[in-house]
Amino acid sequence: MPPEVVRVIGPWGPPEDAAGWVALALAPVAGLLAARPPAALRVSHRLFVGVSAFAAAALSLAYVAVYLRGGPRIVDATTYYLQGRALATSGFTFPVPEPAASFRGRFLLWDEARGMSGIFPPGWPIVLSLGFRLGAPMVVGPTLAALLVVATAALAREVALTLDLPEVDRERLARVAAVASTLCAAARYHTADTMSHGLVAVLAATALAFALRVRRGGADGPALAAGAAVGWVLATRLASFAPLAIVCILQLARAERRGRALALFAAGIVPGAAILLVAQRAATGSALSSTQGLYYALSDGPPGCFRYGFGKGVGCVFEHGDFVAARLAGGYGPLEALLTSASRLRRHTTDLLGVELLFPVAVVGLARGLRARSHAARALGGYFALQVLAYAPFYFDGNYPGGGARFLADTFGAGHVLAAAGALHLAKRWGTHRAAGGLAAAMLVAFAVRSSHEHVLLRDREGGRPMFEPDVAAKAGATRGLLFFATDHGFSLAHDPRARPEQGLVAARLREDANDWLLYERLGRPPTYRYSFDPARRGAVPEVAPYQPLPYGTGAEGRYRFEAESSWPPLAQAGGYAIPRFTHACAGNYRVLALSNVDYEARVTIDVLVPEPGRWKVRPRIVADDASGRSELTVVGTKARFVWGAAAGPTCRELPQQVVELPGPRARLELVARGGEALLDAIVLERERD
Repeated sequence: MPPEVVRVIGPWGPPEDAAGWVALALAPVAGLLAARPPAALRVSHRLFVGVSAFAAAALSLAYVAVYLRGGPRIVDATTYYLQGRALATSGFTFPVPEPAASFRGRFLLWDEARGMSGIFPPGWPIVLSLGFRLGAPMVVGPTLAALLVVATAALAREVALTLDLPEVDRERLARVAAVASTLCAAARYHTADTMSHGLVAVLAATALAFALRVRRGGADGPALAAGAAVGWVLATRLASFAPLAIVCILQLARAERRGRALALFAAGIVPGAAILLVAQRAATGSALSSTQGLYYALSDGPPGCFRYGFGKGVGCVFEHGDFVAARLAGGYGPLEALLTSASRLRRHTTDLLGVELLFPVAVVGLARGLRARSHAARALGGYFALQVLAYAPFYFDGNYPGGGARFLADTFGAGHVLAAAGALHLAKRWGTHRAAGGLAAAMLVAFAVRSSHEHVLLRDREGGRPMFEPDVAAKAGATRGLLFFATDHGFSLAHDPRARPEQGLVAARLREDANDWLLYERLGRPPTYRYSFDPARRGAVPEVAPYQPLPYGTGAEGRYRFEAESSWPPLAQAGGYAIPRFTHACAGNYRVLALSNVDYEARVTIDVLVPEPGRWKVRPRIVADDASGRSELTVVGTKARFVWGAAAGPTCRELPQQVVELPGPRARLELVARGGEALLDAIVLERERD
């Protein structure tokens, strides 16, 4: 199919993999069962839902093997994985050995006093940590898959009680919803990879079911449970909290004992809120400071780029650069919000039932509920609308193959109940009562010819496999010592805060500068390896080979070269932003730390490890070009100051040395760019001999 057509309608066609062909082969079987179900399938509600839940868990586990190839794939998922492992052993923050630059990097916060932490809220990492404690973290997602089916069926039963349906059709609604949840391929991804949306989908369906139950009967326990579920959403995905909380409150406000119900609901929220505040305090020093907000304030730009709202300067150019350049050239306003929301909605029409053509079934279910004056149907439709609105002020659409419109995946339970209501209504209009089998057959065909192509794209992206596989290291004999990674994903998958080189593998970032040597020395010169994997090459094969860090980073005794980009994310920045950037070939590793202006003057503070206290010659290495302004580098707490300006073309040079007293353990440096940008290649420290 031509790429231009694919961009508009998405990938369609015969299956590209075995899973798609199996789904296509099973579709006629589901259709036949729909037409004439055998007596063996006429089972109790509990057994039907239980078997469906088991099937969903098995399919999600198969997804881990077939599409994820055994482990987390996107960078967010690998960071969640690291956070879950850290929480199982160390808490919300964890210490790292010196030099800290060997561990700092993307989606991680570091502070000398507090240690290191991931940037995501703690709700999902806490749940994921249970899998690490049991030694099987990738089983947590499939467990959620089973719970999502159960919660969706329970929600469907509550909705059915508000519809004008015969008793037998109320049970059918729950079963159709369970089938839709089981066969939803996007839900299989979100309960396989270590992303947080699967957990939120379970919590949302559970909270809605309990809130509807309270409105129907006024029980105390469900009100408290609904609050606990909503509170854990707050601790997991902040933007997803308000839509769910609003809908639940509106239902509880119509309960017989609404005051008591609302009080219990509020009490249930408290534990999740408290955990969020404790985690934020541990990572940032302030309970009210967002970890993601602090990370982007330090690591990206322009200042305030990662914010919830509209205006100029919204959109971070390092993390989401391609997206910002293509869609947010004039800032983020109402039109951009409309287009971004439309992009999410477009992807969600495929995610829910496997193909856009089936999404109207859910619309029919909502319309059927509204005509029946069902407050439950209004609640589900309102929840979805509020979820769309809640994410509208966030500039990045978040869509990707397999994961689809992930910010709307939280609503899968509500969507599948509405789809079940629509399928049941259409089946009755067409003179059949086999809605479950009919919808199952349609979803299997949809997966085969439409959505399976998206999951193949996910499978094959970034090298087609996780960027760290323990078996690869073990087969190479790397079972203890120091293992260096050039990828963020690989480091996050491999790093274990408990690891010690004499007993296991300490994972660190490959810097190819003095940081590698200093870490090697401080760990006692253990066996050292490099994990090589090129995610840009399809079908890349990882390799693990012995690696010997260069003495002192340069080969000259007493001379240490620190690549400037190794200090990213910086300690502080103002008036602009500093990011790693590929540049002229004369720069070390072809990269620099580039400080760009937003105001006339931009400042950034970085640090390098001082090998030992004493007098040191400091030589900055810089790159100057015609975009450079007047740049200045100072060693904080000393009189050392280096100044340079623009150059006619890309020029790499080492500035004249200055001798300073550095007491250690780190030297702080402040880089200033005025009227242009500053490109810092490296900092060279050399012992001053007596």
